[in-house]
Amino acid sequence: MTEPTGLAKAAIAEGERVARRGRIREVVFGAQDGLLSTLALVTGVRGADATRFAILVAGFAGLLSGTISMALGAYIAAKSQRDVFTNELENERRQLEARPHVEVIELADIFQAEGLDYDAANKAAHAIATNPEVMLKTMAEKELGIPYDPSGSPLGDGATMGASFVVGAAVPIVPYLFLGTTGGLVLSVLLTLGTLFVMGVVKARLAGEHWFRSGAEIAGLAGAAALLAYVVGTVLPNALGIAPPAG
Repeated sequence: MTEPTGLAKAAIAEGERVARRGRIREVVFGAQDGLLSTLALVTGVRGADATRFAILVAGFAGLLSGTISMALGAYIAAKSQRDVFTNELENERRQLEARPHVEVIELADIFQAEGLDYDAANKAAHAIATNPEVMLKTMAEKELGIPYDPSGSPLGDGATMGASFVVGAAVPIVPYLFLGTTGGLVLSVLLTLGTLFVMGVVKARLAGEHWFRSGAEIAGLAGAAALLAYVVGTVLPNALGIAPPAG
């Protein structure tokens, strides 16, 4: 394979930069889920008039179970997707070897469907077909709609998602380590909403959106979720006739 130079190298670097920014999705998703689910959990338990010990146990149990679930889920999903892509690429490679002329016609038809005229589409398809790997890459992207060389790794995706969840989930729990149930509740909600607001601002800057609208939206949704959890934690035990343990 020819070593890329000049504009080709710059284009590859730009693609890698976009791919790295795409990984922010896993970080943001994992952290937001940790923040939101743990805030709802500890706030709901606090609403049930639980002790600080019970709140912390619930919070850390949620952190542990959520981390395992998110990390394994991301790993299994990424590995399954990679296995499917690999199998599809191998099938396409066999087809290119068994019936190259048919694949050239298919690629020309695709180019025509995308707007090229008949002659230009055929010339482009035949030119690409002179290099088997370029042809396979083009058919993977144009016909199958899958990446020729998927970025990232299942282990990396799982570790990223799990670590992000841990960091996010720790924020609503930490205040209860140092404060009582009332002070812990207030600081837990404020810290979580503030963190989510900042995350919304960062996401908006990366996506070119309005920073305040993005931050306020996610913080507002989290606040509503925390309020609902608190109300449910307060009302449900009474509705079920369950009293908090003495002491």
